[in-house]
Amino acid sequence: MKKLFALSASALALTLASPAVAAEAQVETVELAPSAAKIDLARGAVDMIWPAGNTEYLVDYLVGPYADHLLYTPIPQLAEEYGVVESFQSIVVALKALDEDMGDELDLDGLDEMTPEQIEATANMMLAMLGDKSIATMIANEDEHFDERLSILRDVLDKELPPIAAAFDAPMRDAFARVFAKQYSEAELMELAAFADTPTGQKFARNYMMIGFQPEYYLGFMEAIPAMIPTLVPLGETLEARMAHLPPMFPEPTPWCEDLSEEELADDVECIDSHEMEAAAEAMEEDPDLKPAD
Repeated sequence: MKKLFALSASALALTLASPAVAAEAQVETVELAPSAAKIDLARGAVDMIWPAGNTEYLVDYLVGPYADHLLYTPIPQLAEEYGVVESFQSIVVALKALDEDMGDELDLDGLDEMTPEQIEATANMMLAMLGDKSIATMIANEDEHFDERLSILRDVLDKELPPIAAAFDAPMRDAFARVFAKQYSEAELMELAAFADTPTGQKFARNYMMIGFQPEYYLGFMEAIPAMIPTLVPLGETLEARMAHLPPMFPEPTPWCEDLSEEELADDVECIDSHEMEAAAEAMEEDPDLKPAD
């Protein structure tokens, strides 16, 4: 309630500070910088995507529950959650398609000859060899002090992160407020802020940035790769054909003289003589006042 009251006060201040609505409607094509009052109003809407303390919350999640899950869950279980076998199959399919478009220029080392069933069997065999080992177990086998290192890392972050996160959060929230003030009307800002003040809005604000770390997101991304890769080469060819009449965006670099053939040198092709460059560099070392043009 206090937040909504503050937002209403900001909206009132914005109205008092702004020109008449009718006059504003007549100059729709003129883009003015958002007023301080509107930026202040936008701060409530920013809670939708960057609530106060968000940086610390995100890092706490990554080095806490998320890291624990990755480190201590048995690798076969992680592989199932993140669809490692399906991901491997998707990558191989994508590489095969890319290799076909490139005229068999890639060295796939036999992957292109494997069927999806063979890929699955190979991946499952490798996972079975790990048993119930976790990533933490494998690291600890090589470093007996791993748990202590991790404990120290978390202890330091718990103590040192809050002021660092606060210093990062404030400029980010200010930046988002300025962007929101430009992109949304006062009424829209009020709507966003009202939603951000609800339990659902607060849950959304805290969780939406975690989407990219979830297995479902990763699986969706990997499933899209086989369909996406084959379209990239034809797309590049289409762009190249459409731009064929244009000069190159960047000029070809001047070649080294030693890389040219005798015929090219006889044709006086412009090139850079590395020996002359070395001699000039040595001369400048001996005489710092010597200019390159000399």
